[in-house]
Order: sequence, then C-alpha cells, then structure tokens
Amino acid sequence: MAKSPEAAHPTAHEAPAPREKPGEPRVIPEFRREGEGQAVFPTRLADFPAEAAAGWARWKVSAAHKGEATWSNAYVLAKEEKDAIDAYKAHFEVTPEAKVKARKMPD
Repeated sequence: MAKSPEAAHPTAHEAPAPREKPGEPRVIPEFRREGEGQAVFPTRLADFPAEAAAGWARWKVSAAHKGEATWSNAYVLAKEEKDAIDAYKAHFEVTPEAKVKARKMPD
C-alpha cells in the first residue's frame, strides 16, 4: 500500500524532534500539531528538553525600519537576548539598519 503524500512531507507545525544537547539558537514555530487530529498547541520551552535543561529561554523577536514595513514576529530559542537577535537576523535576512527587539517569554 502506498503512503499518503502528506506522510512524506512533514509540516512546519509538527512537534520538534527532541535533542540530546542544545544546538544553535534558532527560530521555532509558534504552534505545534499534536497527534492525528488537527489540534494545535503553542510551542513552549518545555517542548525542547535539552535547551530547557541548559537554561535557555524562548524569546519573541521582531524587527522594523522606522516608518516602513516590519518583519514577522518570531519565536527564537536562545540562552541570551543577543543570541536570539542574531538568530532572528540570520533567519529573516534583516538589514543592519533595522531596529530589532527581543522579549523573554514566560514559560
């Protein structure tokens, strides 16, 4: 029996694979799908046990030019605010003159 096309292509909302040790700071999805249904839940630091054990935090980061359009808000896993901002800038290719803000999220 052939696999369904959906099974071969994971979505951005699937639960992240747990790691044994923290990797690089990175942008994470805002929501995760759990189980077979369509239910989605907010992604939390507890979904990343290696990062939580290492003292990392979940950061909400955004960027904008004064008087111009903004980049998307995104959640980033990082230990420090500077690391979260750097990961966000690299992920969205933010220009150097943009103002970037990060806020530590309570988990």
